[in-house]
Amino acid sequence: MNNIDKLIKELCPNGVEYKELGEICDFQNGFAFKSSLFENKGLPILRITNIKDKFIDEKSLKYFDEKNYKTDLTQFKVINGDILIAMSGATTGKIGQVKDNQEFYINQRVGKFEPKSKILVNNYLFHFLLTKLNFLHNLGGGGAQPNLSSNKLMKSLKIPLPHIKIQTKIVEILDNFTDLDTNLKQELENRKKQYEHYREQLLCFDNSVEITTLDKISKNLDSKRKPVTRSARDKGKYPYYGASGIVDYVSDYIFDGNYLLISEDGANLLVRKTPIAFPATGKTWVNNHAHILEFDELISQRFIEIYLNSIDLTPYITGAAQPKLNKTNMNTIKIPFPKFEIRKDIVSKIDQFDKLINNLQNEIKLRHKQYESYREMLLNFKRLN
Repeated sequence: MNNIDKLIKELCPNGVEYKELGEICDFQNGFAFKSSLFENKGLPILRITNIKDKFIDEKSLKYFDEKNYKTDLTQFKVINGDILIAMSGATTGKIGQVKDNQEFYINQRVGKFEPKSKILVNNYLFHFLLTKLNFLHNLGGGGAQPNLSSNKLMKSLKIPLPHIKIQTKIVEILDNFTDLDTNLKQELENRKKQYEHYREQLLCFDNSVEITTLDKISKNLDSKRKPVTRSARDKGKYPYYGASGIVDYVSDYIFDGNYLLISEDGANLLVRKTPIAFPATGKTWVNNHAHILEFDELISQRFIEIYLNSIDLTPYITGAAQPKLNKTNMNTIKIPFPKFEIRKDIVSKIDQFDKLINNLQNEIKLRHKQYESYREMLLNFKRLN
């Protein structure tokens, strides 16, 4: 920071000029690839759904064969370092950067920034744009169907333009944070894959292990659940649980102890974005969207939680528009139930992995907050009069 302060005093003693983005940067709109000509392999196309905050998501790429197009598509090719923006839809304003020597072609409604290198450092622009995500989304009109105009974007967005030496120093600092963030996220992904593989091995039993069902090893307390509409809830300190976890805090409770809650309905039963089995401890209120089970001891409760979150429950779920895991079907789930010491050992090993993953997630959050704090300080310049 001291080196940058010295540079600012030396090179920008009276402040920093703010320029319209269009004055210092060119912009390339994407090409209207035909969806009817999408392929399962070939040259990769980036669509608006592939643009995330900072990153490119390759999970749903489409491809094309250049033989199907008579146009020269070179200008729509993006390579390592290129900064992209989603120009419409729910992701409007999201910024992503091509990394790791990847090469793509941008589809219609994805745009590419092309900084004039003698006055604007590429990654300086990248870090600045990440401070303007809400502005960019709202510039597209917000609402259900935002749509961003490239002309409006380049004229409406102003960027502080210090001397290029200052930009370079700022980029060095902020890139260190984003590189660390990338490395931590990659490690987290690796650990999650390792966890899933290890969990699968731990939960693979031979024919000697007892098979049971939930009604035989737990007490079902569904009859004691009580839903309360949002308007009728009195705010308080006790967690109010629904199908996917805590949805509110209320002034009273109906349960007091250790319980395992299992989603009874909702889309999450199929998409599994959050665990469908999760613990509730202490004084709580549970509505009628989560089954509530009580076990004799915590090891069994935790073992069942781990097991249910590891298996496909689709055969036990009814309804397509409104997925539901009713009590009857839930009690038909076949559950391997080894001896207590084995269950205890499995729980201990899985919890160690969970702790490692939670620590990594917390580290990522901490580093992201540090990055945002430094970014705010470094990009906050006195405006030149």
